[in-house]
Amino acid sequence: MNEQINTFRQRLPNITDHDINALIDSFFIAFPDKISHYCQKTYTEVTPVSLAAFKALLQEELSNAVISFVNNNYNFENLKAYLLGTVRAASKRLLKSDKKTKSSYVCPGCRFYEMTTILENRKKILYCNICNNNLITESSPEKINLSKIFAEHSTQGHGCPDCSRFIPKSLVFDKNYTVSCPYPDCFFSGNVNDLISMSHPRCMASIELSIDTGFLHTIGVGRCSAIDRLQDPGRLSGRTSVDRNSTTDARLVVNSDYHNYLSVLLSVIDNQQKSLRFNRECTLLHKSLMYDAYRKMINLYPEIMVSYLVHLNRQGLQHKIFQEYVRLLEQNLPYSYIRNNEKIVITSLLDKSLCVFDGVSEFSATVDETSEIKNGTKEMYVGGRTGFYYKPYFIGKILDIKDQHDCSILDQLQEYSFSKIKLKPEVRGTVSVKHLRISPHYQMGGLVYLNRIRRKIVDSVYYKLNGKKRPVSR
Repeated sequence: MNEQINTFRQRLPNITDHDINALIDSFFIAFPDKISHYCQKTYTEVTPVSLAAFKALLQEELSNAVISFVNNNYNFENLKAYLLGTVRAASKRLLKSDKKTKSSYVCPGCRFYEMTTILENRKKILYCNICNNNLITESSPEKINLSKIFAEHSTQGHGCPDCSRFIPKSLVFDKNYTVSCPYPDCFFSGNVNDLISMSHPRCMASIELSIDTGFLHTIGVGRCSAIDRLQDPGRLSGRTSVDRNSTTDARLVVNSDYHNYLSVLLSVIDNQQKSLRFNRECTLLHKSLMYDAYRKMINLYPEIMVSYLVHLNRQGLQHKIFQEYVRLLEQNLPYSYIRNNEKIVITSLLDKSLCVFDGVSEFSATVDETSEIKNGTKEMYVGGRTGFYYKPYFIGKILDIKDQHDCSILDQLQEYSFSKIKLKPEVRGTVSVKHLRISPHYQMGGLVYLNRIRRKIVDSVYYKLNGKKRPVSR
């Protein structure tokens, strides 16, 4: 770093932003242990994500420090100590601001397009600035329709049975009591009574909210350049009227509680799975494999599963958890258990004693430009006391997909859910789908294990984190 400091001094007063950034980079390289130490104090644990976030937040702090150091004509022999003091002060300030982290409503419509927008809450009616702007600036009918729904919507709502996303109450409860899922990639349409109550999506963030947009960024941008501030020593750390009036970008701070949530979640799953030895033998394997499926999903999607099981945000992962459970179940065939002094041997996924799949279904469909196929299962499930629950069986496990020449194209399958199939882009024309069907009801068949175990996990995690029982049953 000494060499970089000498180069920096020689370039005065003609230094550039690049020179300042190079000096800061050399500081990070020279003091990795110090940076990690203060990162750990700020975020509890040092990970590649938390370290990158900490360095990004320090970048502007250190840039201001260098400028202040130069403008005050300090001795360059003290520059290292000056920058280390800046890191220490920034860490304390971040710890203080992290206590103000709160849960805020985020726009489901913007989230569909992979954006995080904090919503304005006015007496339980939420307003999205991005969606309002889309109504003026967008030309895509698909995006305009979604923006109309979420530009102004209610905090209360329900979850779509197919995609598990949030549907606001302001859309659901119209006079005819029929609702269609508003998201472009979901085809659900049905009775309001089929919907399950769901909390509005939220995020945990330490927020400096942009007045103009309400859009969250991980790193702030748009401040005056370092060179401008060198030319005007008064323009430091946002102290001028220009900076105070400029748009302030929101920042998502790495949540130090995340690792604690993940640890508690895995601990709950381990303890509950160990206690299964007290369960009936006929359900023991099902429940054990479902816990294994949850654990596998946590390994693959840790942040999303923490959101799903700790913060109770619907993430549309139920079909993936179920598919992993079926994969594990198939691996364990054949298996046997004793019931009423009789040995039951399960050799097939369609075994009636297994009670997971209802049978084999086949249907034909045309693949459009989106490479998607909607569930075309002809067999219908009828349920409910009055028979109002009437809809096609879900896709449980795809057995084969054939093209119009009766050739298998199963290798062209990209992914599938309970209600649709996604193929690779090159597939076109008419195809036939053969699959194992399951009841389109989340409290029947294999889905009952999925949802009851989820509820047990959620309740236990809530109790461990809050020291009391979870008040809401969902």
